[in-house]
Amino acid sequence: MNCSISGEIPEEPVVSRNSGLLFEKRLIERHISDYGKCPITGEPLTLDDIVPIKTFPDLSGTGKATCVKFGPDSKYVAVGSMDRNLRIFGLPGEDDVPAES
Repeated sequence: MNCSISGEIPEEPVVSRNSGLLFEKRLIERHISDYGKCPITGEPLTLDDIVPIKTFPDLSGTGKATCVKFGPDSKYVAVGSMDRNLRIFGLPGEDDVPAES
């Protein structure tokens, strides 16, 4: 999971609500401040459109897994890591959402 600007693994990862692209926070904040648009899609982008994502050690202890919830009303969370595929999970307590897809 690399930054869409630098190609490096972000120290402070954020994701665009609009495109789903991953960025290093300081790089995308500077780009938004300078240009007001996504550097990849060219679509308008504001600081409110980027969401910080949490990283935590993966279960194997070999790397980091990333978890992101797409907004306060979201019923899903995405979890991925460097060595595993992205997986989408329904949040607990949501009877109408599948447990995993």
